[in-house]
Amino acid sequence: MKKIFSVILAALICLSSCTEKNRNLSEIQIENSDKNSEESQYISQSASESYEKNNSNENLQSTEKVINENEITECFENLDYLLSSSQWNKPEEIKADNYIMWYSYHLKKLHKNDTNYIDKYKVKGKEGLFFPADELEKEIKKFFDISSDYLRKSDLYNSNSKTYSLPNVLNPLDNKFYKITNTYKDTDKIFIDYTLTYPMSNKTYNMTLTLKSTGDSIKFFANTLRENKIITEISDDDKQMLFDEYIKYYYLSKLMYCSPWENANELPAENLVRFYQYKRLEEYLSGITVKIKNGKVSVPEKEVESYIKNFFDVNTTHLRTCTLYNYETYSYEFEFPAKTATGQGVDIIQLEGDDNIWEFTLSDTENKSFKVKIQFFSPNDFLYTDGK
Repeated sequence: MKKIFSVILAALICLSSCTEKNRNLSEIQIENSDKNSEESQYISQSASESYEKNNSNENLQSTEKVINENEITECFENLDYLLSSSQWNKPEEIKADNYIMWYSYHLKKLHKNDTNYIDKYKVKGKEGLFFPADELEKEIKKFFDISSDYLRKSDLYNSNSKTYSLPNVLNPLDNKFYKITNTYKDTDKIFIDYTLTYPMSNKTYNMTLTLKSTGDSIKFFANTLRENKIITEISDDDKQMLFDEYIKYYYLSKLMYCSPWENANELPAENLVRFYQYKRLEEYLSGITVKIKNGKVSVPEKEVESYIKNFFDVNTTHLRTCTLYNYETYSYEFEFPAKTATGQGVDIIQLEGDDNIWEFTLSDTENKSFKVKIQFFSPNDFLYTDGK
């Protein structure tokens, strides 16, 4: 059923002609994976734990501004309860009861320093909390483009008293972490791709949160699951292109054989600097007048470190623990003539991912299995993020 996709894949890998913001695996004939990734990373504070703003009941930021990290954080803090809800493609797909529950958690955050706030919602002689309909609906409408008529379909609504009722005690939300993988805009919508991880169950989901411009504000529009795609039938030509572009120097510098890592600072500095040596050094030396001392050539620390950081999120301090670093000359010293590495003792078995994250499954000549994950920020900009 699957077709050979070498033409499309070659177009994706031809970096000089790429104009789209993301590489798009969905253009390739593939299998859909029914499983969600079970690999979780500790990325950021839980939305339910990191809420720090008392005035977040204001409308979300205007589309005239570029959405920044603080605004994204505020979005997730405000959405919180509904992050755990089933995916929804439009506001009307969220159950009316869930909006009321969202409001109760939202209200608790707004008054996190005032434990007596609930007293105003109590009614003498009755169990539970009673929220005035006008107050609740007004607040929900600041974040969601939803009508009062829809909200009043909730079983929690009392048309006689014009209130919504909830129990006094709210159950704690599941601990969760999120990591933003990409943001992009299309006309009146902003898309935020992210991974949502539940540490207790070790489950990670690839999600897209969509914000929509409505007049002078932005509101939550959709929160959907992005399915991973799996490619197992890869032609020899495609494998060669993928190897040359993404795997070759990771393999030659023996980073593939390092202990499992989720942070580039866990990788040996020696291997990271060898990555530079095999991928970049020869090109660098061809553009300068080479000065040789004791059979070695010195390369400024800025050249080496900035290049490595193009591919790994690593600290300079860690890189300088490499034995090739010279603290007196602020440079890295390489043998001259520069040593290169060749060979292709690894095969690409599988490629899995979405528009932003690709995971390669590799096998060497001894049939040992390895994985390496790459995160894309644009067609020309990617990082190796973890390996095992």
